[in-house]
Amino acid sequence: MLQTSEYQRSSKFNDLITYFFNHPQAVPDESQLCLLVCECMFHGEVEVLSEILAQEHVQRLDISHNGQNNINRHLSTALQTLLKAMPGDCHVGQLKLLNQRLEHDEISLLFELLNRMPRLESLHLESCHIEIRSIWGLSDCPRLLKLKHLYFHQTNQPFRLLWKILAASQLSSLHLLDNYGIAVEQHCELAQALMKQAELRELGLLLPSGEDGKTALHFYATEFLANQTTIEHLDLSEVQLSPESCNILWRALENKSMLTKLSLSFCWRGLSWKLDSGEPAKLISLKSLVSLDLSRNGFSKHATPLLMALANHPKLQHVDLDRANLGDAIEGLAFTLENNTTLASLRLPFMQNKFYARLVEAMQTNRSLRSLSVPDMEGDYQRHPDETRQLYPSYFALRELVAINQDRFALIEGGMKAFLGGLGGVDSNHVSPDIARYAANMAVTRNGDKAVASSLLTLNQSAHAEGLAAQERLREGKETSQKALPAQENDKH
Repeated sequence: MLQTSEYQRSSKFNDLITYFFNHPQAVPDESQLCLLVCECMFHGEVEVLSEILAQEHVQRLDISHNGQNNINRHLSTALQTLLKAMPGDCHVGQLKLLNQRLEHDEISLLFELLNRMPRLESLHLESCHIEIRSIWGLSDCPRLLKLKHLYFHQTNQPFRLLWKILAASQLSSLHLLDNYGIAVEQHCELAQALMKQAELRELGLLLPSGEDGKTALHFYATEFLANQTTIEHLDLSEVQLSPESCNILWRALENKSMLTKLSLSFCWRGLSWKLDSGEPAKLISLKSLVSLDLSRNGFSKHATPLLMALANHPKLQHVDLDRANLGDAIEGLAFTLENNTTLASLRLPFMQNKFYARLVEAMQTNRSLRSLSVPDMEGDYQRHPDETRQLYPSYFALRELVAINQDRFALIEGGMKAFLGGLGGVDSNHVSPDIARYAANMAVTRNGDKAVASSLLTLNQSAHAEGLAAQERLREGKETSQKALPAQENDKH
């Protein structure tokens, strides 16, 4: 039985309780389960919460509460209730704290809670206020053996809590987004602490604008990025990048072969800095990159050198230019389509039909591009397909050319699956599509699609013939050895 009256609880919670009481066979979905657990926590409903947790394997838990009064006391009550009700075998893999205030007592309870969550893989703090005046007396975070993903988003003064969690875990992804109350020297300490994260593959940073943010970014570049060897995806979206910052990042990343994905969305806003200095193009030209996000940037008249860098890139397969201001630099984009032989996926900004017409011309010699979209046009097309086709015929002509490449590549990819399956002695359906796609992409990039298709046919035929010949040689070898054995035995006698 619930201990609180319906007037103390939210209407959503009361509606859910009524519904599940009237429909005992109904199973709550993830969001409903989160609401039930969270409300029980904040109202101290230990008995009911214990029953819910015993019956349902809660895998995601969002601790959020909008109460304006005594919010700190509410969080303490919530965490204590959860600790009392939690079963011995806790299944929570994702934990999120939203709009909470954490002081010493709450952090101690949080650490105790984390210690009771052996399956926890993701921890997310958003819009929280952390008030720890001194690290002395603060308990250590328990070892978080399964924790792989850590997010701090718009959280005030997160440094000390973040430091404790980093010391207790080995992460694969870390996102520090738009947090405040971190001193510049603390960013330097965090950058140095990241060197102990030997498994970190993804790093997202959104730092404050101005000189402090610029200095902090330089710390992360020189103290961590320049010395690490594991980062595959670096997300600096919405970080203001000056030519100096681009140069420092380029020097830190130029020899990092593991870095394959770079997100630079909305890093150049309204031409805040000169883009014709060469540094942004150098950053985009990092040779290890396979995926690049340049969406929402205000390139305008400075887009041409950046697009030329894309045209000459040796590995890029995915580029996002959604909502980027390319000005009149359509020739640079056309040059990219005409000369880049690895680009497989491209997202474009909404443009005039004449610009798409120029790209149609450029696509006549392109054999690699297999996915094209203009997100801002997709909605119009869904609502008004006929009108959109009439207004932008060149865009749809461009899509048709891309579809031809897609069909051609699918044929080669299928051939690669069959060939690799035969090579490994397994059914082609058991060959990973990613492996077949990679093999097909490498073959097409180096030899061209027609040559590869012809080679696959010849290779399969010759491989079959050579396989039969090898079997015959093996059979002959066995027969020879069997004949030789009796002769050797007679020699002994």
